Amino acid sequence: MGDSARRALRELLAEVLGVATVRGEDSFPGLGGDSLKAVRLAGRARAELGVTLSVRDLYDAPDVDALAALAVPADTAAPRGTAPDGARLPLTSAQQGLRFLERLEGPGASFNLPLALRLRGPLDREALRAAVDDVAARQEALRTVQGETGGVSGQRVVDAGVAFQVERVAEEELEARLAALTTYGFDLAAEIPLRVWLLELGPDDHLLLLLTHRIAVDEASLGLLARDLDTAYAARSRGGAPDWAELPARFTDFAHRQSRFAAAAGCADPAVAARLKARAELLAGMPDELALPYDRPRPAVATHRGEEVGLRLDAQTHRRLAEVARAARSSMFMVVQAAVAVLLNRLGAGEDIPLGTRAEGRTDADLHDVVGPFANLLVLRTDVSGDPTFAELLGRVRETGLDAYADLDIPFGLLVGAVNPARSLARHPLFQVLVTAGTDRAPASLAGVDAQPHGTAPHPARHDLAFAFAERFGEDGAPGGIELTLTYRTDLFDRATARTVGERLLRVLAAVAADPTGKVGGIDVLDPAERHRLLVEWNRNSPPFEVPRRTLPDLLEAQAGRTPDLPAVQMGDTVLTYAQLNARANQLARYLVGHGVGPESVVALMMERSVDVIVALWATLKAGGAYLPVDPSYPADRIAFMQSDAAPVLTLTEPVDAGHLPATDLTDADRLAPLRPEHPVYVIYTSGSTGRPKAVVMPGASLVSLLTWYETTLTPGRMAQFSSLSFDTSAFEVLFATTSGGALVVPPEEVRRDVDLFARWLADHDVHDMNLPNLVLDALCESAERTGVRLPELRMIAQGGEALTLSPRLKAFFEPERRRLDNYYGPTETHLAIAHSFPARGADWPAEALLGRPIGNMRGYVLDGRLQPVPAGVVGELYLAGEQLSRGYLNRPSATAARFVANPFDGPGSRMYRTGDLVRWTGDGHLVFLGRVDHQVKIRGFRIELGEIETVLRSHPAVAQVAVLAVEDRPGAKRLVAYVVSESGPVDQAALRAHVAEALPDYMVPWAFVQLDRMPLNPNRKLDRGALPKPGRAAAGRAPRTPVERALCGIFAQVLAVPEVGIDDSYFDLGGTSLRAGEVTALIRAELGAEPPLRVLFERPTPAGLAEHLAPGAGHPAPGAADLADHGSADRGTAARVVAGSASAFSGGSPGGPARRRPVPPRPEMRTAVLGEIFSELLECGPVSGEDNFFALGGHSLLATRLANRIRDEFGVEVSLKSLFDSPTPEGIAALLDGGRAARPALRARPR
Repeated sequence: MGDSARRALRELLAEVLGVATVRGEDSFPGLGGDSLKAVRLAGRARAELGVTLSVRDLYDAPDVDALAALAVPADTAAPRGTAPDGARLPLTSAQQGLRFLERLEGPGASFNLPLALRLRGPLDREALRAAVDDVAARQEALRTVQGETGGVSGQRVVDAGVAFQVERVAEEELEARLAALTTYGFDLAAEIPLRVWLLELGPDDHLLLLLTHRIAVDEASLGLLARDLDTAYAARSRGGAPDWAELPARFTDFAHRQSRFAAAAGCADPAVAARLKARAELLAGMPDELALPYDRPRPAVATHRGEEVGLRLDAQTHRRLAEVARAARSSMFMVVQAAVAVLLNRLGAGEDIPLGTRAEGRTDADLHDVVGPFANLLVLRTDVSGDPTFAELLGRVRETGLDAYADLDIPFGLLVGAVNPARSLARHPLFQVLVTAGTDRAPASLAGVDAQPHGTAPHPARHDLAFAFAERFGEDGAPGGIELTLTYRTDLFDRATARTVGERLLRVLAAVAADPTGKVGGIDVLDPAERHRLLVEWNRNSPPFEVPRRTLPDLLEAQAGRTPDLPAVQMGDTVLTYAQLNARANQLARYLVGHGVGPESVVALMMERSVDVIVALWATLKAGGAYLPVDPSYPADRIAFMQSDAAPVLTLTEPVDAGHLPATDLTDADRLAPLRPEHPVYVIYTSGSTGRPKAVVMPGASLVSLLTWYETTLTPGRMAQFSSLSFDTSAFEVLFATTSGGALVVPPEEVRRDVDLFARWLADHDVHDMNLPNLVLDALCESAERTGVRLPELRMIAQGGEALTLSPRLKAFFEPERRRLDNYYGPTETHLAIAHSFPARGADWPAEALLGRPIGNMRGYVLDGRLQPVPAGVVGELYLAGEQLSRGYLNRPSATAARFVANPFDGPGSRMYRTGDLVRWTGDGHLVFLGRVDHQVKIRGFRIELGEIETVLRSHPAVAQVAVLAVEDRPGAKRLVAYVVSESGPVDQAALRAHVAEALPDYMVPWAFVQLDRMPLNPNRKLDRGALPKPGRAAAGRAPRTPVERALCGIFAQVLAVPEVGIDDSYFDLGGTSLRAGEVTALIRAELGAEPPLRVLFERPTPAGLAEHLAPGAGHPAPGAADLADHGSADRGTAARVVAGSASAFSGGSPGGPARRRPVPPRPEMRTAVLGEIFSELLECGPVSGEDNFFALGGHSLLATRLANRIRDEFGVEVSLKSLFDSPTPEGIAALLDGGRAARPALRARPR
């Protein structure tokens, strides 16, 4: 570049950036440049200086002189392309997306973009009306109408005036009227996308509303619209016409250019196609949906209703952020984007954060003054992994942002098609959080009138959250603060939550302004009060208590002294009193001591359920040892491993006769070493599902603390010893019952494994208290209801061991107010840690099963990967701390170190246990279980909680029990399989599939259903997921079963160019896009005579789902459908309506019964097989016997005649043509795909 060119570049920079002068040492970001100005500057440099500068060049160049060196001559000879006058043009990609969404959802406020101005002063209404028409005449986009041919939309420019209405409105009615007007639904096929209302509030007081449709404008267009209106009004007020220069280009030129680009991206231009492919690959693997602290579950279909909250960042922080941006050669937008990514990461969204922004699409200088929907959506994938400093993260954001702007001309719709994410009506594709900078909009003005912008409501929300910020500057150009507007979806967030999210962003911005070199993981989004609440207040749920420094034998001996004659243990007719239990345990303990058992040693108990095993357990504790339960039914290899790993001193397999030994209590003098509370009391192996089983070593002090808490909450009673000794819950059953004055009642193994026997056993033995896994508890409720067994007064039923589900049956079972349900949570490593007591009446239970709150002397922390507390509502991993922690794992120091970690919220030496369970705090301080860290399920890009699907299936009246798994049917591909136990008899899989589809999105509908006689349970009576069978092919993939399904499979294959389609294959999984959905519905209309709403393709994207929608009574008749209600009389029975050939639909009822439509797709050859197919469909309507049947056969006459002959030959029923309107040849059938114009024949049957 020569000196003159450099001067021209500096002058252009100054004009675009709005500064007085630009020096050679100045830089574009240093002067406050942003992406919007960068796009405009690049376009003008090409048009006015003949050089090409990319957005990256503007940010990378350290100064203007270096920028000039990066400029290269532009290829100005390349034609930009202009649209032919009067031609019907395709829609731009953005317009196609809007058109599709509006057809999907219906017109409304979310598609409108209002510009409201409060006008005070004398107003010339006629001049204003004329000025509006002038603006519409100048800007073609405001005079376009849309149409559709064969499912493909297009647009054309028309000469039409603008609807201009004047109304008188009282001041107190203004906002309501304005809100109503902004929801106006445009009919884009019949009217232009601009309407104007002038609301008169007084003689010189008006509100002007220019309501536009987003298919014709973007946010930047509003500034151009206001500017042109001011110019035109000034001219019309003087009695003239606006004298503005002709626009160098029109919006239709842009539409024409983009259609050529789309064609090139398809295959016409390998370079363009390669760019699209490369951009799609950069976005591959992104999370399709961010996990955010929603107040409500995401609905199956988004409502797009929104509200706004406004916040402000102070000027000092603004100034520091500007310095951070300059130091990184970045823009303020990049700083805010990075801060939003940090915030979402801290709110549980993960480390891969896809954000969106609305970018200026007027890349060509000749479009800068043109109104139209030029804005393009960019996806900004933000990588927060590795705990970078904010400066490092800002560098990442800068690079990915500049890369994205290099592909600004790739329309968002094409990018969605190339990435092909899982589609959902519940959310925006590719990203759900939008970040935008304030639109560079010209100040409102109108000649001779005081014009001020006026806010409008409602605030539609296309995204879950949309952060819009606007910088404010003082008269001297100094930063004056940042205004933040957060728009949120009201179907997901409460206003208080949205405001809290906005306040957290301000906190993040303040933190990075103070220290951009700090790690982003160290940024605290919690305020001090909230942090105290999470760590302290919500862990104070019962008064702290002193744990007596006593051993477990001390507790039994004290209770035996208080109630020696009360029953302590019972099994069948065998009953031991407290005195007998204590004496026998003392005798056996002396035997064990004599055989080397003492503190820190292990005794294996491999005995059947009996009173003797309870004696052996207490004897081991009295000797000072720790008991190791070994279920005799375990496989030999597992038993051998446990024996080798735990190295027990003794293994007891049967009762030992120790009656000759003293029955007095043991003292330390009798033991091999003094017994202390810290010594272990049991060694219990955890499940081997995560690898080699690990043995948890529990000290006595932990259980003494637990029993002390139990004494404050439970009343001793008759407790069932249901759990296997190998399950840690058994320790609670045995120890609490026999140290509190209660009675431990032991059911035989055969009773424990048969729920009907167990229900009767409870009644026979007057058992009041028990601890059951969820599946057993649910089965007990079903058994009691089915068999009519009158259960005793169940004062306390504790559910533990697996996630609780609040089924309707369970709620009904607990309706009697004297029953109490507790939900107990605690891994083997801590025993019970969290508990929740549900209200006495099931009708008063909450919607979700709460884990509850930490019990006394225990604390629960919900932490992120950096061991920092997460806010309420955010999913985190549960860590437990307190008195009940175990020592760790026997002989596994590395495993112990990995799971038992230092507690940063307590004093030195304090530990906490990492549970691996995902939970969240509710707003009132209860914990909710969500799943396992290592069992997260992701299907088609969606994170799925299997429990949500199980809950929906459990609500079906035919389902008694259910489990859902993600099964890998081929490498890397997982599918959902539902296993169900029915209430009675076979279950209807189609009904179950439809039941789930009504409540949940398509990606959560199970691929296969497997009916079981009963759920497999492991020895601890919990669901054994590993024992669930793999589904057979018959339960999964299905071929078409009906002509309708065959037709729909063919339509999918035709549109998507795939060789074969099954009825359970999703349109979107096969590569379908929303932009081609119109072709699908057009072909359905042509071939099947019904047009399902586009919404149905999202809700039921498979041929099976669509066929179900098109079933009798569910479809929509095609235009011009024949009404055959006048054929026959009411005494002829049920009508059988068969559609043959080109599919038609018949409207109206049929005499004597409901209409039945049997659509059959057209075939280019009428073969015998096709006739047989139609004939079979006909017979499904009922038997054929003379006057009892009326046949209306629609379609081309050849097929109708052959079918009539078949009816005559088979059943002796004469079928004569009542009317014939067309008679195409078989070769002409394919031409009948319009589905609406061809006349149909009707035939009537009479007895021969």
